[in-house]
Amino acid sequence: KLSVFFLTTPPKCFFLPRQSEALYSSQLGSEVPGLNISTAFFRQESRVSRDLAVLAAEMIEPKMIVDAFAGAGTRALRYAHDVSTKPLIIANEPNRGTRLAENVASESRIETRFMDGGQLLRSLDRAADVVDADSFGLSLDIADAVAATKDGGLCIVTSTGAAAAGARGEASQKAMLARLGTTVCSGCFAQNELGLRALLGRTAAAAANAGDAILPIYATYDAHGPVFRVAARIIRKRPGVLGKNTYNQARKLFFSAYCYFFKCGHCSHFTPIQAHELGTAHCIDCGHDGAGEIAGPMWTGQLHDHHTLLKMQIEAEQRGWLTSSANHRPVDQKHAAALKHTLALLLSEVADSRLHFSGPFVALDDIAKKVSIRTPPLEPFKAELQRRGFATSNTQFHPKACRTDAPLSVCLDVARTLYYV
Repeated sequence: KLSVFFLTTPPKCFFLPRQSEALYSSQLGSEVPGLNISTAFFRQESRVSRDLAVLAAEMIEPKMIVDAFAGAGTRALRYAHDVSTKPLIIANEPNRGTRLAENVASESRIETRFMDGGQLLRSLDRAADVVDADSFGLSLDIADAVAATKDGGLCIVTSTGAAAAGARGEASQKAMLARLGTTVCSGCFAQNELGLRALLGRTAAAAANAGDAILPIYATYDAHGPVFRVAARIIRKRPGVLGKNTYNQARKLFFSAYCYFFKCGHCSHFTPIQAHELGTAHCIDCGHDGAGEIAGPMWTGQLHDHHTLLKMQIEAEQRGWLTSSANHRPVDQKHAAALKHTLALLLSEVADSRLHFSGPFVALDDIAKKVSIRTPPLEPFKAELQRRGFATSNTQFHPKACRTDAPLSVCLDVARTLYYV
């Protein structure tokens, strides 16, 4: 019987056509200098996410890293090259068409496995300092990844495709309910953010079901794919290596953050609600009772940890990854700018504590459509909100959007004000 983990790549990859040697000899360039690797399962667009994973792993000084769905081995090779503690790395790939063994043969600290990913994770039982589970679509059983992670360890989980945000109609909504135990609002401007929050919420719930908790480190969305990725530290009740206070705070955060959003059917404002409020939800902005949509349960709190991200940014600077030269590897200027921009965006989203429970981002195109005006410019829009005493930040989800604790009605009024000035 096949596990839900049985694929990390589409079924057609079991029948790869014969490829020329040239396709198996392209270099990763400045990412892993001098390395020849198959391009068949290598995604250049995911390089920033690999950087973030390495930086986050570096924060906990791991001795053992598990790449449960290694593909061509790029991520495992990055851990081998760039994590300073020189950990043992288990690179597992259930699909032998990726040439994993050939690609990582030069690294003695990488052990390869070719088995069902879920079976591998279930066999570890809290043994791995870092678990990186980048599966295909919604095939990941997140509880297995969480259970394989040590107390205080780092668990990185990924889902891909529009269905991972419930954006492909009834079938994808059912898939989200089955895999992530949640529902999202249909046709919502913040669909991708809700998908990311659903993934983080399922990770938190998997830990909570075992009496444990999580601390979100970062949660990212990439349009290619699209790809939803969350990284969280697993905080066990026992043995409690991070301390009782850390565990108690994380559990308290879970009970505050793991809830629902009520999207008002009258004004479209998102209101966080607890489970006991599901039958009596009303909009805190316009006060409307009745019609609306429910999204959840999902993570409604902060997506990232500001302190850890600052340390990751400092580490990246010290390695030269954000500048024109590096001690560890040559730096591609375009990529250095992309990594620097990503870290700055993630930090800005949690720099002001008022934004930690502010709900989904506000899209300026959606605001303009609601009041029948042209889209207002982002910076003046943010400046006016700040002048009125609200917090704002840019967001990773859209260049013409922002995160704010201002009610939707205020955002609409600001847009009108800017239009008629």
